[in-house]
Amino acid sequence: MKYLSFGLALLFMIISIKQTEAQTNKKTLSHNEYAQWKNIENEQISADGNWVSCEINPARGDGKLYLFNAKKKHNKVFERAKKAVFSPESNYLAFRIYPEFDTIRALKIAKTKKDKLPKDSLFVYLMDVDSSQKFEKLKSFKVPKDGGDWMAILHDGLKPPADTTKPEPKDSTKKEIKKTKKKKKEKGNRLVLLNPTKGLSHSFEKVEEYSISDNGQLMAFIQTVGDSIDSVKVAVFDGRSEQLKYILQEAGTAKKICLDSEGKQAAFLFSADTSKQKIYSLYSWAEEFAAAQKIIDSTTASVPKGWCVSENGHLGFSKDGSKLWYTTAPIPPKETKDSLMKDEIARLDVWSWTDDRLQPQQLKNKAADLKKSYAALWHIKEQKSLQLCDEALPNLQLPFEGNGNYALGINPKPYQKLQSWDTWYQDYYIVDLNTGERKLLLQKQASGKSLSPEGKYFVWYDQADSSWKSQNTSNGEQYSLTSKLSPVFYNEKHNMPVLPGPYGLAGWSKNDDFVYIYDRFDIWKIDPEMEQQPQLLTNGYGKKHKVRLRYRRLNRDINTIPEHIILSGFDETSKESAFFSLNTKDASNPKSLIKKKAEFRGIKKARNAEEIIWRMGDVQHYPELYISNIQFKKERELTNTNPQQEEFNWMTEELVSWTSSDGVKLEGLLYKPEDFDSTKKYPMLVYFYETYSENLYRHYIPSPSRSVINFPYFTSNGYLIFIPDIVYGTGYPGQDAYNAIVSGTLEMMDRPYVDNKHIGIQGQSWGGYQVAYLVTQTNLYAAAEAGAPVSNMTSAYGGIRWASGMSRMFQYENTQSRIGGTLWEKPMQYLANSPVFMADKVQTPLLIMHNDNDGAVPWYQGIEMFVAMRRLNKPCWMLTYNGDSHNLKKENWGNRMDLSKRLQQFFDHYLKEKPAPKWMIEGVPAIDKGVDYGFDLE
Repeated sequence: MKYLSFGLALLFMIISIKQTEAQTNKKTLSHNEYAQWKNIENEQISADGNWVSCEINPARGDGKLYLFNAKKKHNKVFERAKKAVFSPESNYLAFRIYPEFDTIRALKIAKTKKDKLPKDSLFVYLMDVDSSQKFEKLKSFKVPKDGGDWMAILHDGLKPPADTTKPEPKDSTKKEIKKTKKKKKEKGNRLVLLNPTKGLSHSFEKVEEYSISDNGQLMAFIQTVGDSIDSVKVAVFDGRSEQLKYILQEAGTAKKICLDSEGKQAAFLFSADTSKQKIYSLYSWAEEFAAAQKIIDSTTASVPKGWCVSENGHLGFSKDGSKLWYTTAPIPPKETKDSLMKDEIARLDVWSWTDDRLQPQQLKNKAADLKKSYAALWHIKEQKSLQLCDEALPNLQLPFEGNGNYALGINPKPYQKLQSWDTWYQDYYIVDLNTGERKLLLQKQASGKSLSPEGKYFVWYDQADSSWKSQNTSNGEQYSLTSKLSPVFYNEKHNMPVLPGPYGLAGWSKNDDFVYIYDRFDIWKIDPEMEQQPQLLTNGYGKKHKVRLRYRRLNRDINTIPEHIILSGFDETSKESAFFSLNTKDASNPKSLIKKKAEFRGIKKARNAEEIIWRMGDVQHYPELYISNIQFKKERELTNTNPQQEEFNWMTEELVSWTSSDGVKLEGLLYKPEDFDSTKKYPMLVYFYETYSENLYRHYIPSPSRSVINFPYFTSNGYLIFIPDIVYGTGYPGQDAYNAIVSGTLEMMDRPYVDNKHIGIQGQSWGGYQVAYLVTQTNLYAAAEAGAPVSNMTSAYGGIRWASGMSRMFQYENTQSRIGGTLWEKPMQYLANSPVFMADKVQTPLLIMHNDNDGAVPWYQGIEMFVAMRRLNKPCWMLTYNGDSHNLKKENWGNRMDLSKRLQQFFDHYLKEKPAPKWMIEGVPAIDKGVDYGFDLE
């Protein structure tokens, strides 16, 4: 027995050694691997639940579309396929085929014009018979939403079929007359109406717009014939009889063709104007009529004087077919030609203190403002039009699918000036869709509001007393819904110097009988008139187990909460994810369906079946696509996205906790290399942004940086990564960050495997500011990188967020910067939180990334810190990617690769004592720009 025990121990030792060797023999990630890492995108399930599709696309290169047969458990793969759509009858799949990546790349390098690049193709795959059709030069396609087998395909620039008829012989007695009018270039889009299952198709030339009804039975399109004067034909095609009918044929322009859900009505805009600025009228057609009729124009009584039907707004039927929604706007002024030379015209912006919006914000929104249109409604049966919105009530939230008798009117205009430094307020109105009458419901509301589906009640969250309230829209009676309930309904973790907002609404029951409201953990079922006592629908299960429960809407065809629902759950203690089922009739404990140490991403249900798909993963496992029934039984993994990960040294995660220097209990994440050895010393990078610990099970893929360190890359290359949560007060965000980050770093430094002399910090935007602040307060860190940092709150306070044109004041007073007052009210706080005023204290080598097209944090903020460090002769570098944004744009692969290499070289030098690259020693002179990037190690 003794020998057996020894033998087993020896065997286990050998196995352990083999496993350790396997781990240590894994490759470390390099920058060369980024392109091959893939992501799942556009996952969907067919209406009958028998088919699932998803794209698996690499970061750079050609992806694949996977089609899974849920019953037979096999799959089909289509190369370079994207944007797939299942037919409503689940019998075919339509998708785009993109040209090869390398082909497009070579043509772009050769500076080929965009219109000469290869076009996408369309594939229509019939699942039951395993066959497909291909259509070249695809411009767009549409598949009906609710039913039918017909679909529509628009080809880009196809030549019409050759005319095979013989030309008439020339009459030699007649003198040929040369045409003096130059013909317009005719547009060559071809529309194909296709029934793939029956092998039927019809094609039409010179089509610009088209539509298909939800039930798939009617198609409509606009044909344009270009000559000296444009003329149009508007046609409808009945898929049941395969009959074509032209409902308008006139000289002019038509656009915005649409159909009702049942394929019985059409609408479009038409103008006979030949000038560039056109005045449109609204036309409608119903199946019992031969031709379309004009129903609204600029002379219609409901249309405001000087207004017309707008070409820029929404045009569409309500789902029930009783209403036609359209928009109006002031008639556009006629264009006038300048009679002056360019240098004789003044070009300026006039800023006025009376402006509701700053000039940069007005200029940023000028194009949208010029196209602003206002909601109007045509009641089809009554033949009555109503103007619902105007400049006094500019916005309307339409009822679900355009049905119903009431809509919510929204007016932010009285508070636009306040938005520069205060919360976004709005006034709310109930609008009667039968009469157009408006009734003010609430003024200066900041957050949390809902008009019930039937329009009987308006519910809102009152920040002043932290409770939900309701109002009967008919009689104006108001009710307090939650003021006497024991849990709080405001966000308990809110830490900005404004009143906290609510956890939100789950939705409404049928007939507006109940509204469902969230507290931190649970869901309440509340009578909007309080005739019944509020009911804790989830029976306190969420609070008891510290699990946040939230309703997941699986049926997009209804806007009320049904009797049987699915809830997602997040365990605040363990960070686990879960799904539950619940019956909304009575309060009860939710039934647990699945709970795992993982992150769940999305959930979709088959429209006509009980099958669902969702994604699940953790740090070590990419979030793959799964299918099961709605009870999460018969669960099956469908994808294997990044099998190459097994070849590389990956990372592990750990949830850590400590008490900050100001006595607050905090949590954070610690990532280690997969081959971690507790007897070794590791350099550590500290990254942070607000709170991060709830991302314990989030998966990250190797990817070139857009602004922050890539976790898998650095852990694979022998770094620890520590991410502390930060809790803020008001007035001193820099010190709050110091208390959390430095105390957390010191906690990690007590661990024997942390190399205390080689710790770096990195952050972007708000995190970049905190990096810049921290290096003025401590020499704990051997190197620091600050991305897009605010270095001077006094100059940044009066600056502009150029991406939106808005003033930056609001974020310093009330939001992320958390100062809690104006610059003139709290000047010392602005100074105390500004790193540039303490630049002489910095002893840490600092790398800054700040781009010259940053629309969030002005570029000059990075410049201020850099020139201060340069003046003080302290080691500092600034990377400015020309024309790039706050975070490097996703498509700017070259910039992202460049930043990734420089982050690696910078931290490797200071934290691993590797040689410095040339760019860190000599810089990159402007004369070497684009020639020598300075990556060579000295």
